Amino acid sequence: MEFGLEAEVDWAMSPQSDRLAIAPKNGVLKVCSTETGKELLAIDQPNPLSWPVAFSADGTEVLAVCDEDNSALVYGSQTGDLRRTYSLSEPIYTASFSPKGDYVAFGGVSGDIEVYDAKSTTFLVKFEGPRSEEGGESETHWLADGERFITFYTHGPVLMRSVRDALRLR
Repeated sequence: MEFGLEAEVDWAMSPQSDRLAIAPKNGVLKVCSTETGKELLAIDQPNPLSWPVAFSADGTEVLAVCDEDNSALVYGSQTGDLRRTYSLSEPIYTASFSPKGDYVAFGGVSGDIEVYDAKSTTFLVKFEGPRSEEGGESETHWLADGERFITFYTHGPVLMRSVRDALRLR
């Protein structure tokens, strides 16, 4: 089965493993069936969508980034309707929803991780990343409790953070 991927794309699998979201560097976000490879949805907007891309914890929403204005846009993964917009402080490398759907974590080019309330889009906390000449490219994975995550830095350490603890200390 072929999905017709371009050279530079990011992709995310829905939690149910039935759909694949594919985002090129700047273009149209596509959602395809993993069973048939058929395109189910194409989301095109005036400002091209880009990666990273992520599904919500329940698979009902898909997130993509608009590089032109440093925003992350959340769409209905079945309908393509725009549901929320996050205004980000910098370009990002990674985005992930917490497993309970409470938070979204964005990893910026600086290496910092910003966490937002998934429904209200309210900024909650910023975790500083390691500073490096090579930049702050990272990958974030949430733990099952939905409060903690681990960040793997390409040029740096592996760090575990707790949203609950950070909010308690504010």
